[in-house]
Amino acid sequence: MVLNYASYFGMPKDQLQSVVDFLLTEHMTDGGFNCQSNRSGARHSSLHSTLSVLEGIQEYADSGYRYRLDELQRAADQARDFILLHWLFKSDRTGEVIRKDFLQLSFPPRWFYNILRSLDYFRAADAPWDNRMADAFGVLMSKRKRDGRWRLQAAHPGQVHFRMEEPRQPSRWNTVLALRVLKAYPQGMRDDLQAAKKVYDEHALEKSRTRALILDDSIKVRRGKKIEAVSRHFDHVSNTYVKGQQVLTLGLATEDAFLPLDSQIYVSGSQPQPLIKPYKDGRSIGAKRYQEAIGQSKVEMAVGMMRRAVRAGIQADYVAADAWFGNKEMMRAGLSLDITAILRMKKNKLKYRLEVDGREQRLDAKELYQTAVHKQWKKVRGMPWKAVAVMVDVDLATEKGKKMKPEYYAVKLLFVRGVNEEEDNEGSRKDWALFLSTIQLSALARCLKPMRCAGVWKSTSRKPSNSSAFSRSRPSPLGHTRRQSTYVPFSI
Repeated sequence: MVLNYASYFGMPKDQLQSVVDFLLTEHMTDGGFNCQSNRSGARHSSLHSTLSVLEGIQEYADSGYRYRLDELQRAADQARDFILLHWLFKSDRTGEVIRKDFLQLSFPPRWFYNILRSLDYFRAADAPWDNRMADAFGVLMSKRKRDGRWRLQAAHPGQVHFRMEEPRQPSRWNTVLALRVLKAYPQGMRDDLQAAKKVYDEHALEKSRTRALILDDSIKVRRGKKIEAVSRHFDHVSNTYVKGQQVLTLGLATEDAFLPLDSQIYVSGSQPQPLIKPYKDGRSIGAKRYQEAIGQSKVEMAVGMMRRAVRAGIQADYVAADAWFGNKEMMRAGLSLDITAILRMKKNKLKYRLEVDGREQRLDAKELYQTAVHKQWKKVRGMPWKAVAVMVDVDLATEKGKKMKPEYYAVKLLFVRGVNEEEDNEGSRKDWALFLSTIQLSALARCLKPMRCAGVWKSTSRKPSNSSAFSRSRPSPLGHTRRQSTYVPFSI
């Protein structure tokens, strides 16, 4: 640490030579350093001491000093290998966590080692990504809160001029350090899923009665010529087009928890802001992620995230998403992954097939509402909604043309509107929402609660009561079979 601070404050180079000479004599055979080696005869390097020396060498080089620099850099290479040999926090003999406080995020860290301080050093040293960083990345991502921030988990004793942050509260310092580490190593972002799988296994979430993948997107308004991955998006909150970054997120909802799984930036084709500098290697993870961001639709990204989650061993019975994802592609993806899709649908021109008064009809959502739903509302017991369910068929054929055979699948449409208990105008309300699914009708009502909690359906009605688990019913192809229009009084 002496070399670090002395170099930062520009101590004359002749006064630093003795410090450099001493450090090189203390370099241990396993590649690292230990401040106890010249006191108690320690034979194994310490992560505390090794990281402190590495930070000093980095500051020494960045400040322009050249005395024995080549020897210091060779020692730094070996010291980095020593840290990577321990996967940043594990015993090289047993694979167990060396010390639990290595996983606690502190600021200022002083001389104490932790994984965030170590990852930030690798970033500052322009060290390339190493797969042995992955476990530390997983731990770091598991500590990220739902608001996107990291907390101050530990405060080490020592004199301060003033206390900047309180323990167990959101930390500006830890958050900015973590974000710049993530920016330097986009490879670690995919390790969100690896970290999530560990949490999933440790808490036995596969035994949960309710397991639903939740898809959602959010827009962060951002401006500036040097900000990458910015494009034009329609913001439903402000009802205007804005420039910013849109992030697609996938999580797992159970009856007791919500676990973030994966996230990805989506760049639209409207006014995209190009990269400041192109990637040197188009095969790098960062370059591939960028190509996905600009080359894929949101639905394609969502399907890819779902497939990665399933491959990682995340088990889910349902996927719930808002109207952005209410389309045939998401329905087909759910079928291929054996996951029931629960989608809010747009009131667009998508046709649904049903039979009314002995005659087959193909109606869009608005036409179906007028034909089968208007003035048919039934109160959902125990919930602040009225609803009507209609059983229809949807053609999920991927190819179009008069000679192509349709591929009809049975789905259940649920028309829902909130209830104003004080004043309910039965026939005039137009603020209805449409959901599509293939599950049992009673379970579909229960699904609205986790969807609402995840922001998939925002309603002004009161919070619904607790509900039990989902029940499952798989879709089946119907060929050209006609389906009779079915109106189901909705009750539980």
